[in-house]
Amino acid sequence: MSEGLLGYNGDSKFYDAQDRLNFVRKVYSILGVQILITSLITLIPMTNDHAKIWMQDNYGLLIACCIGAIVISCAMICFLPLTRMVPYNYVMLLLFTLCESYLVASCAAVSDESAVICAAFSTAVIVLGITVFVWFSKVDFTFLGPIILIIGLQMCMLSIFIFFFHFKALKMVYCSLAVILFCFYLIFDTQLVMGGRRYQVEVDDYILGAFILYTDIIMIFLYLLRLFGGR
Repeated sequence: MSEGLLGYNGDSKFYDAQDRLNFVRKVYSILGVQILITSLITLIPMTNDHAKIWMQDNYGLLIACCIGAIVISCAMICFLPLTRMVPYNYVMLLLFTLCESYLVASCAAVSDESAVICAAFSTAVIVLGITVFVWFSKVDFTFLGPIILIIGLQMCMLSIFIFFFHFKALKMVYCSLAVILFCFYLIFDTQLVMGGRRYQVEVDDYILGAFILYTDIIMIFLYLLRLFGGR
């Protein structure tokens, strides 16, 4: 674990409970704005047929957004000081959110409206349930970091295999496992943000906290959308 990102409970800046509460409020306020932006952009192809057709016909912008999201993610993770420099940290997070929002909107544009609604509702229920669970649970899941990281890498390798074999049942199983995996990621990252565990995000990393929670939520939604849409 990076010393600049995570700290032990005894040495953390979360020593004061009020500081931790203020930090959590700030992270979830930023996260709320991210979710709002994504929801508004996703509504565009769902309510405008011309926008839906345009997004389906222009794959170039989708590829550019995917590349942009990856580049920004790597920059934020590899160069941690950037996430603490105002206003650069907010600009980077905004650009990442816009790229991810277009990705989500593009997926919604080629999916049934009922599948999008079901995926969004299910994601909201999952996020709310996990947040409440973490808030009241005394079990520390932060020690699972290396384990879920290894499982995540294995899932990435499995996705390459599935890409070459067009078995619908296998893809549905993979998506189900991916939802479960990212639920564990969300539990892990929520505990890092809320603090009070063995490992926790430092108080200066509110942008990084919102970034990891937002990424988990988006991945859960996308895999649920594939499940509900049968794609």
